[in-house]
Amino acid sequence: MENTTGLLNMFSEYQPPEELISCLSQAAVVAADIDPEGRRVEVAIHSETYIPKRILTEVSREISQLYGLKDLTVAPTFPADQLAMIEPEELRQLFVDCNSMNRGSLAGASWEWEGTVLHVNLLANGKSGLEECLPRVRQYLCQTFGTDVQIQIHAGQNLEGKALFEALEKLRSDAIEALPAVTAAEPKKEKQTQSDMMYGKPFKGNPVPMKDLSLD
Repeated sequence: MENTTGLLNMFSEYQPPEELISCLSQAAVVAADIDPEGRRVEVAIHSETYIPKRILTEVSREISQLYGLKDLTVAPTFPADQLAMIEPEELRQLFVDCNSMNRGSLAGASWEWEGTVLHVNLLANGKSGLEECLPRVRQYLCQTFGTDVQIQIHAGQNLEGKALFEALEKLRSDAIEALPAVTAAEPKKEKQTQSDMMYGKPFKGNPVPMKDLSLD
């Protein structure tokens, strides 16, 4: 690319771990927006090889500390042939960022690419909530990889109404049956002592009826 500089050249004081040098050296800065007063920097990069978002997040944090920045945002783009390389956790986080309730629906889900079609195979229900986030997720993938992406969500068990209630009841009963049996023990008889029955010093002398006592 013409009129571009490498990400590592732009932040030359940053020395990445050896295992990251290879992938970060391919990241070219195609645009940058710098706010000196707010100490915020936004950088758009392009790499011919996919770089996981978790790595870019960690790199941004380390560069921010090194340069005293309040925030460094790195927005990457990759070729369309790198689409299938995106990590499942990154895909999952796109849905969670849209709606935190999607985390439970995606627990144990599998992700399969068929060209530019992504198949999300759920273990249980939650398809409707995920489908509400499809426009936002597709827009991000299109901007990042430069190609239109189709996403198909497949529910494992689409339970509703009575069927859903019965399934939950079965889970509850199975959990109760799995608990170890508890044998009821006889309550222990605690020995009563003098300190259990009274307070203060022991009485001395013979008891006197209240009516026989004088005010003195």
